[in-house]
Amino acid sequence: MRHRTPQPRFAAEPLLTLLAGVVCAAFAARTFLLIDSSSLWGDELRSVIKSFQPSPGFILSYLRTDSHPPLYYLSLWGWGQAIGQTAWSLRAFSWLAYLLGGGLMALQAALLARHRRRAAVIAALLAFCTPFPVRFAIEGKSYALLVALIAGALILRAQALERPRRQGPGIGYALLVALSGFTHFYGLALLGATGLWDACRRRWRLALACGAGMVPGAAWIVHASGYLLDPSTNDWIAPPEFSLLTAVLRRALGADPFRMLAAIAMAVLVLQLWGRPAKAQPIEWRRLADRTGLWGGLLMVLLVVAVSFLRPIAFARYFIVLVPVLIPAVAIGLADWSLRPRAAWLALLLAAVAVVHVWTESFRELQPSAGRFDRERDDFRSVSLRLAGASHRYARRPELFAASDRVLLAAGRLDGPGRAWGEEDDLRQALKASPPPAELHLAAAGRNSDERRRLEDLKAISRDAGYRCEPLEELPRGAFAWRCTLPQRSP
Repeated sequence: MRHRTPQPRFAAEPLLTLLAGVVCAAFAARTFLLIDSSSLWGDELRSVIKSFQPSPGFILSYLRTDSHPPLYYLSLWGWGQAIGQTAWSLRAFSWLAYLLGGGLMALQAALLARHRRRAAVIAALLAFCTPFPVRFAIEGKSYALLVALIAGALILRAQALERPRRQGPGIGYALLVALSGFTHFYGLALLGATGLWDACRRRWRLALACGAGMVPGAAWIVHASGYLLDPSTNDWIAPPEFSLLTAVLRRALGADPFRMLAAIAMAVLVLQLWGRPAKAQPIEWRRLADRTGLWGGLLMVLLVVAVSFLRPIAFARYFIVLVPVLIPAVAIGLADWSLRPRAAWLALLLAAVAVVHVWTESFRELQPSAGRFDRERDDFRSVSLRLAGASHRYARRPELFAASDRVLLAAGRLDGPGRAWGEEDDLRQALKASPPPAELHLAAAGRNSDERRRLEDLKAISRDAGYRCEPLEELPRGAFAWRCTLPQRSP
């Protein structure tokens, strides 16, 4: 009987771990380099208005008539005091939260998986390299911070489930639930649904910790109820329809999400039927879904969609709260998936193809190719720089142009504070002066069709007063400015 001589096996796992680290670092570095590559858009400038204020007390007072709780804006205020109140610092804050959140998701996967290193590597790749996290990694909004807080809360929840007699994880869980709910109401919804799931499983101590953590967010809802319960608040959100699912999947998988889903399903089917050993250890899906908070996430989606048929609150970007739930669960499932050696190499090849794909898709909105018009739909920065020395400037959203001027001035890109921006009523008042200004500038930023409508009223007012208006040339897409002059009358 012949005996096969054992062949030395190539230690692939450490090398693959190193390679995955390089890929994650490349995505994080590219994201960092894009921080100041484009103008802040409208929502980011509203973050500037809410956060870069004289004092925290002013912020709390201002946010009483806003649809978001205050923790992100208070944190950003402190960050701005230390680093500077610029567009770069606004987005860099989110980038640091993106790094923290990715690390926490990798840690959670490692703590819950049988194959810890493998799970951590897969979770890191999903957290640092896929479109949804990358899209908001350098956006001046609360989403990256929210993801990090939820990831930390779910780690402590899992620790509390594994060690029910220890008090520390439960207390930390309650604290992070409070911070998440005080950052965004979808954080409150996700972790509240997770607490409801725990209560249904009669985990009273864990449910009580979650309930205690929900108190600050609930108290803020009561505090701002006059605004939040107004029928006109968030009336721009549409009722649930199929386009909502499409928008969420597009953010998660790229521009053609259903084709990507079909490719993923086909790959999983082939690997499952051809590559899985006959005696492979089964994956404990129920326990995995419980420990990662997947059941709570599913419950939140059902509740949010149900409520949205009565009052729409479901918006595609808000579902980023599912990222710290789904990524560890998917990573653990893939890490614990036993495959034959040839199937494992095929899986690695498919993973390499996926990395190449997401390298394009993840940055599609952060760095659009020529002719595309995605995230950079509002180019306030170009207008601010072009009209820096103008004396009479008017726009339909003057507060956003003023915020754009402010961060550019703080960054040293403007020589000094320019003339204040005015709105339609200010334009009418200026035209009543004697003599009226010899020159006016009208501005807008955004998509072509929307901004033409915004500018049309201002141009009509100016033309009715005898001004001749002409567009300024050589402005990039998403920036609009018109120069209106009063023809000199002959003596």
